[in-house]
Amino acid sequence: MRKDKWKRFLKQKQYMLAAGLMVVAAAGMTGIYVSEQAAPEKEQVQEAEPDGEKEETVEQDTEQAEDVASILTPEVTTDQPAEQQALTESATESVQQEAEAAVQTGMTSADLNFSESSELIWPLQGNVIMNYSMDQTVYYATLDCYRYNPAVVIAGEVNDKVTCAADGIITDISNNEETGCTVTMDLGNGYTAVYGQLKEVPFETGAYVEAGDVLGYVSEPTKYYSVEGSNLYFALRHGDEPVDPITFFE
Repeated sequence: MRKDKWKRFLKQKQYMLAAGLMVVAAAGMTGIYVSEQAAPEKEQVQEAEPDGEKEETVEQDTEQAEDVASILTPEVTTDQPAEQQALTESATESVQQEAEAAVQTGMTSADLNFSESSELIWPLQGNVIMNYSMDQTVYYATLDCYRYNPAVVIAGEVNDKVTCAADGIITDISNNEETGCTVTMDLGNGYTAVYGQLKEVPFETGAYVEAGDVLGYVSEPTKYYSVEGSNLYFALRHGDEPVDPITFFE
């Protein structure tokens, strides 16, 4: 009898042990499942955080860039002092006048009429410091030598106005080593006038210029006339031959 009770007790123990193992196994499987489910959520949270921080950083950078732009961008104002407006209008008007003066008029050499009986007006009021001389040489102080002189050299101050000696058409404006900025004009009938040592010529090649119009201003002398000083170089030619301009001056 005792033996049968003992056997029943052992069987009950086995059942209890088996049940306990099943409970432990079930708990372990449940823990693994919960762990696997929680892991993706954690990764999603970790991935979401950098994006949020990145968006916040971009917004901050944008706000900083707008602040810097507002500082660097100057204020645009349309109001100008009356004095400044007057100066601007005066400068614009001067440029327009020079541009209009330089416009070609369609005049040709055939429309010009200069002859032996024509007269020239003095292009610059000043002393003649070197006379025209093609029959004998004259002394050039700067060069310290004697040379023929196919022009008259008239003394003048830098920035003195040089006027046109006769009606004509500008055929060339160029820089010459000896005479600096040089303007050549067709006077008609084969006569040509040459103005040297100029600056700020308000005309272009092809422009028709009337006697008395401002052709330019006296410039600093070139190295060929450094001793003689600032001056106007004026020559008159008929064809290829130089002509004494003094005989044509009024």
